[in-house]
Amino acid sequence: MIEEIKNPLELSIILINETKSKEEKTNYTFFNKEKIFYIKKEKKSLLGRKTKNQINSNDNTHTKKKRDNIITKIKRNIYNHSLELINLLLKESKNNKIKGIELKKIDNSFIMVYKKEENLNLLNLTIKEILSSKISTKCINLTKDYNKDKISFILKQNDKYINEILNKTFREMLNIYCDNNVENNIFKDFKRLNDDILFFKNKNEDSNYIELYKTIANEFEKVINDIFPRRKRKKI
Repeated sequence: MIEEIKNPLELSIILINETKSKEEKTNYTFFNKEKIFYIKKEKKSLLGRKTKNQINSNDNTHTKKKRDNIITKIKRNIYNHSLELINLLLKESKNNKIKGIELKKIDNSFIMVYKKEENLNLLNLTIKEILSSKISTKCINLTKDYNKDKISFILKQNDKYINEILNKTFREMLNIYCDNNVENNIFKDFKRLNDDILFFKNKNEDSNYIELYKTIANEFEKVINDIFPRRKRKKI
């Protein structure tokens, strides 16, 4: 690129080469009798081909991110479906003391965990323990212990079916979620893996994503255990 500089100084040719770093511009200044031309030469950035290690690193990062996102999605779906089922049973309850009670969504911090121990601990928690966590901040004008207080009251009413679901562990709900044999029992309205797969297909979700989601859901605990395998102790 050439820029015209006015007010010439003298008849001479001066070459100035300033290179502070590889990425800086090289400057050449030429003076003549009437006009001064300032020529800027820009060096191309060093791009080059990505090495095999760089490509593999990017692929691994992408795969890990997709896997972590799917694990989170599975946990969120099971939680949402469990909450929907309980609220449905509360709505249809013949006990006027609990009929109409609606449990609220809780803070999602229990879902957004990525360590092996935290995920395994989640599997052992009961639905009542999970839903008794502080409710979402989106639920304004309600105390953070709203669900905890309601669940305590519901359990005292001894509704056989609702109490059974509240006492199920997250692992047990996961197993029901992956079971395609829907029986005519209290879990008949509980959305399953096939329901979510159908939802993904209707949303034109990528087929590879759907297959990976299905695989991780069916092998959830194994996948969690394989993420951070135990380190072998060094022999002394």
